[in-house]
Amino acid sequence: MAVASAVAQATMLKAAKGVLRPNHTIFLCCDIQEKFRGRIFQYEELIRNAVKLCSGAEKFGIPMIATEQNPSRLGSTVAELQDFKFEKIIEKMKFSMIIPQVEELLQQKASTTANSDENPLSVILFGIEAHVCIFQTAIDLLRSQKPHFSVHVVADAVSSGMRGQLPVMMRGLAAYGAEVTTTDCVLFRLAQDASHERFKELLDIVKKDMVAVKESKESPKLLAAAMSS
Repeated sequence: MAVASAVAQATMLKAAKGVLRPNHTIFLCCDIQEKFRGRIFQYEELIRNAVKLCSGAEKFGIPMIATEQNPSRLGSTVAELQDFKFEKIIEKMKFSMIIPQVEELLQQKASTTANSDENPLSVILFGIEAHVCIFQTAIDLLRSQKPHFSVHVVADAVSSGMRGQLPVMMRGLAAYGAEVTTTDCVLFRLAQDASHERFKELLDIVKKDMVAVKESKESPKLLAAAMSS
């Protein structure tokens, strides 16, 4: 009975960490920079999904932080994301996004609501590269005890220079405790209900993207790559 109770409690805790609430969520956009065009698998698809995520975040009033890896050599954040209202776009040399400036912003956000292992701050993580900056950022967040984070890695908004890195990294991140999710899943989980005041705007974002995909005549490949064996 004790074992069954412990298992049930662990399952409930895991499910609680999967709940996304706009007022207890933050988006981390990792190194989506100009110089990586043509070097990253399905980069245009990644950018399109990043635009979708950022559009949704702004509709829900969710703060966003972006980083740029060594921008003097790798360029600034891509033009498609420049008009979004990031809390800050922070330059870095470390692979992980978890540097002092980012940590400070995360601490500030976590302090606005009760933060605990049962009530972690949800972090939506997307960008590049899966096997370097994304992986190390996720691990740093998962190791944190103060504040506590639940980490949601957006599989169709994450990529690497080598396609084969994606399924290995997604399996690894899931094993360490991150949730591997998708762009649309994140957006609809934030709304939770078709009666949400922002639902129609959210639906417009999704429909607009569907039209863009159809017009591009290129089928999405990131999700299939991330989930392949």
